Amino acid sequence: MRSIKFPKNPYVLFFPFLILYIIYVSVFSRDVNYGDQGMYLKWAEYLLTVDFKEPLNDNGSIPNGPGYPIILIPFVLFKLPLICITLLNALLYYFSIILIFKSLQLLVQQRIAVLTSLFWAFYINSFISMRAISPEVFTSFLVALLTYSVVKTFTSIEVEKVKKYLIISGITLGFIILTKVIFGYVVYFLLFGSVILWLINKKSANLSRVLMILLISIGLTIPYLTYTYYHTGKIFYWATSGGVNLYWMSTPYEGEYGSYISFESLKQKSTFEQNGIYVYNDSNISNHLKVWEEIENYNRIQQDDKLKSIAINNIKKHPVKFLQNWISNVGRILLNNPYSYNLQKPRSLFFTPLNGIIIVLLLFSLVPTYKYWHKINFGIRFLILFSLVYLGGSTLGSAESRMFAITAPVLLLWIAFILQNTIKINLKFNTVLPNTHENH
Repeated sequence: MRSIKFPKNPYVLFFPFLILYIIYVSVFSRDVNYGDQGMYLKWAEYLLTVDFKEPLNDNGSIPNGPGYPIILIPFVLFKLPLICITLLNALLYYFSIILIFKSLQLLVQQRIAVLTSLFWAFYINSFISMRAISPEVFTSFLVALLTYSVVKTFTSIEVEKVKKYLIISGITLGFIILTKVIFGYVVYFLLFGSVILWLINKKSANLSRVLMILLISIGLTIPYLTYTYYHTGKIFYWATSGGVNLYWMSTPYEGEYGSYISFESLKQKSTFEQNGIYVYNDSNISNHLKVWEEIENYNRIQQDDKLKSIAINNIKKHPVKFLQNWISNVGRILLNNPYSYNLQKPRSLFFTPLNGIIIVLLLFSLVPTYKYWHKINFGIRFLILFSLVYLGGSTLGSAESRMFAITAPVLLLWIAFILQNTIKINLKFNTVLPNTHENH
């Protein structure tokens, strides 16, 4: 049997997927402004004004970082059709496959690199984000770029290449923070740990590289943090969305699982139901609306503080319920269930098989990773910690499956590397079976 020969050029190898994604986006995306899309487009328009003394919104809301809106600036500036943005998603996802493949080529055999990249190419969980104006696909692309640049940083021998990819890693990580501000907390956590380790072993070149990557990324966020400080008076303030996510995560009421629900949709029952959410417990909804009525007239920064305070009190008074919500949160990140007041939908089944494969392989990978930690390439170790800290932090707020998909490039690289170095599979089939019966 002949072995399958794949094209050597990854751009050619994975080009059919670009065509597939373009067709998919062209058919299923909607050239209208709906959901959170308006928020990102408004950010892009605001950035074009270059007058940051005025707040983004009259109510003081800073819903997310400027990373994704920066990418939207050309589309807003030239008033291009919205479908052009979703077509960009198709292109970015195609490039993310190539980046993952090129990263894997440096670490594993060609076949494993191809198969792992194909898994990401068929990762249907990301397709929903691909057809929308949302930062998930862009973030996945950035994570894939970070993966490639970090692997190159810690596998290159030439000093100039190390410096080049170290700078690219730092800039990419900084842009990831600006796109998904939760990564700001991840970077500060990793920076704190890296500084302690570096103080213990100052001669470690690997730790010095990690510190440089983290410091460059933080440096890239300084203009944004200066902006948030100017409008809020708070240091290291990333967004006004933390309080509402923590509030829903801490809900003490039975029948609620910590998933996010907008207060605006609660006020309009028809909207609440149109969004696929069904009100089964009016008393719970009334309790939430009372909270909203108390803070509705505050600006978003004050609302954020109030909701955080309420959430902390809920956690203190109902720790067991918070633990239950946390378990549900893990379920939503991994398998897209359960959601408060949502009927079960067949669409959820799409998330289960692929994520289930990743989860099982990750569980297998944990033991050899722990056992041979110091033998694993330092760059891979950094990426593993980066993804685990992010996923762990995401479980503390109201989370969804799209948050897991963001780190899938790193997780797949981790799995492929461990499988390459721990398992040997021989797929040979003996056509002649031994005779198990003796002739008498």
